[in-house]
Amino acid sequence: MHRNLLGRIAVTAAAALLALAALAPLGASAGPASGSGAAASASPSPSPSASTRPAGCPTWSLDMSLATIIATGAAKLAACATADDWTTVYFDAYFPAQRCVGCGGVSPTSIDPAWLSGGAVAFDATTGTIMSAPGQTTRGMRVATGQPPYAPSDAEYAAWWAVNSYDLRLPTGVGTCLTNDTSSKYCSLSHYADVRMSIQAHLRDDASATCKGAGTDGSRMPAASVVAYCAQQLVVDSFTVLTTSICPAAPYTAEDLSHYTTERLMACLGSAKITVTGYAMAPGMGGRGSAWSGTPGWLVDDFGPGFFLYGWSSVYAPMFEVRVPPALGTCANYDVAGCPFRPFVGRWVKVVGHFEDARSATCKATWSPESGTPPAWFTPAFVRQTCRERFVLLSKPVLAAAPR
Repeated sequence: MHRNLLGRIAVTAAAALLALAALAPLGASAGPASGSGAAASASPSPSPSASTRPAGCPTWSLDMSLATIIATGAAKLAACATADDWTTVYFDAYFPAQRCVGCGGVSPTSIDPAWLSGGAVAFDATTGTIMSAPGQTTRGMRVATGQPPYAPSDAEYAAWWAVNSYDLRLPTGVGTCLTNDTSSKYCSLSHYADVRMSIQAHLRDDASATCKGAGTDGSRMPAASVVAYCAQQLVVDSFTVLTTSICPAAPYTAEDLSHYTTERLMACLGSAKITVTGYAMAPGMGGRGSAWSGTPGWLVDDFGPGFFLYGWSSVYAPMFEVRVPPALGTCANYDVAGCPFRPFVGRWVKVVGHFEDARSATCKATWSPESGTPPAWFTPAFVRQTCRERFVLLSKPVLAAAPR
C-alpha cells in the first residue's frame, strides 16, 4: 500500500488543483488503475537515518528526476524506496514516438502477470539475476529524459537509449503498450507519443506477490526472486500531458507536422483536407518498394511516387512525405519530366491533401522474394493501415511565401 500518498495530497492539494485546471484542456489524464495497488492508507513514517539506508541511495524525494531514477537502477531504487518507506514518485518525462514493426520475438522465459513484469525476461542461473529481455516484445511504456537524437546510427541510437530511457509498467486501467512500438495497432497511448508528461508512478505494486515464472526456463527462477523482480517495476498511476498541444494547429507547415506521429496526425485530422507549407528541395522520390510492392503502387509501395516537403531550405531539415496520385502526374524514379512538382524545386510551396485516402481500402501488397520469408507482421491489415497513413496530394502545388 502506498502510505505516502495522503501525505503528498495534503501538502500539494492547492498546487495540484491549479495545475490540473491549467492543463485539463491540453490533453488526457489517465486515472489510477483499479486494483493496481495505488490506494493510500496513512501518512508516511519519518525517513530512517542515512546509516540505515542501502549504500548508493540517492537523496529520496517524491519529486525525483527521471535522470536520477535511471542512474539509480530498478533494483537499487526499490531497495532505497523500501528503506525510506516511500513507494511513490513524481517525475517529468518525454514519451518518444517509436515504431519497431515486427520487433520482438519469443522468449523462453516469462513472468506473469505480463503487464507488471514486462512478460519476457532473461534469467542468469549462475547469479540468480532476472532482467528484462532486450529485443523482446514486452509490455510497458518507455519514457526518456528528452527527445532522441535526430537520424543517429544504430550504435548511437542504442547508446542513447541505454542511458536516457526507462521502462514503466501500465495497469489495464491506464493503458496498454508494447515497448518499442507506439503505433496505434499496439499502443493505446499512441496519441500521446512525442509529448512531455508529468507522471505519478509507484514501486512494490500489490500484484507483485502474485508474480510467477513461466515457460521453458521458468522453473529455474526462485519464487522469491520473481516476486522481488516484479516489486522493482515502476508502475504508472496517472499522467498529465505537459506540452501546449497534442494536435498541430493551422496554418500547417512541413516542419510542424514532421514532429508528430502519423497516428496522432490521423487522430487529430482524420481525412480532413488540409494545406501544408514546405520547401521543395527535390522532385520525385519514386521507385519500387524495397521489401514489398502492390496495388495501387503509387500508394502502397514503400518508395512510391511522390516527393518530400522540407521544414526549411536544408537537406538536414525535417521532412514530410507527400504521395501523388496518377491523375495529378508522375513523380517516380526521380523522373521530373511529368512531375507536377518540377517547377517548384527550390521554392516554398503550399500543397493540399489528406490522410486516410479512401483508396487505402483497396491496397494489396506482395512481399518481394529477394527479401526472404515474409514476416508475421506483414498482413493485409498492415498493408491497408500503411496506405491510410500516407498523405495524399489532392491538387497541384502552388507557390507560397516562406513561413515565419
